Amino acid sequence: MNKCVCEYVGHYALWAHVGSADYNVSLSRRTPAMYGCFAAFSSVRARLADSVASTIGSYGKLRARRQAVIMSFLVKPQSELHTFLARVRGDLDLASLPAFLRVLLTTDGTVTNSLEAFFWEPVAVEPIAQSETALTEDAPHIERRAGDTVLTRRVQLRGLTTDTRYVTAESLIRLDLLPANFQDQLVAQKMGIGELLRDCGLETYREILEVGCDEGAGNLWRTYRIVTDHHPFIQITEHFPLSVYR
Repeated sequence: MNKCVCEYVGHYALWAHVGSADYNVSLSRRTPAMYGCFAAFSSVRARLADSVASTIGSYGKLRARRQAVIMSFLVKPQSELHTFLARVRGDLDLASLPAFLRVLLTTDGTVTNSLEAFFWEPVAVEPIAQSETALTEDAPHIERRAGDTVLTRRVQLRGLTTDTRYVTAESLIRLDLLPANFQDQLVAQKMGIGELLRDCGLETYREILEVGCDEGAGNLWRTYRIVTDHHPFIQITEHFPLSVYR
């Protein structure tokens, strides 16, 4: 477009230099050179008009695409929220919960890191029990049947400065889908599952299955599973003592 503008101005100046800038000059005064300028001037003017129209059209498309992106951004959180609300069990009133506890119930990231950032203290993953066990009932969330062997693991997340127990978690783990180095570190019980997944570079995502409240124990809980290569291999249920987050 800039090139067309330069040519337009150049030919306009040439036309003014040769004769007159007025297109209505009488036929008797027009020379061959002036006719040449007329033709060049008209050609560049047409190209400039086409360029302007094209630019306006491109801008319109860009604006439409930008609007579509904005709308998808606005609609997506609502859709995800509706999906999460469908997982809530019982009469749990999420709106009445402390904001940070709602974050922990909905996050698909590492809970340990979130706790450390919010409470500003190091949080340790402390094993309570761990063993390979034959399932007594089906575990469809990780595609296991009664009688199949899984690793059962129970841990707590504790603040090292305040000695606060923030979370208790129970896991069912399919060892057959895990790399050997991951299995070794998991059995050694030195790190949390989220940290192990991050360090081993295994591509995974988390899917929240259920959220609820155990009023008798004063706990909120959520169950989610971790999936790799379209196969769920870990099911985790986390319990959050409500009194800690008030």
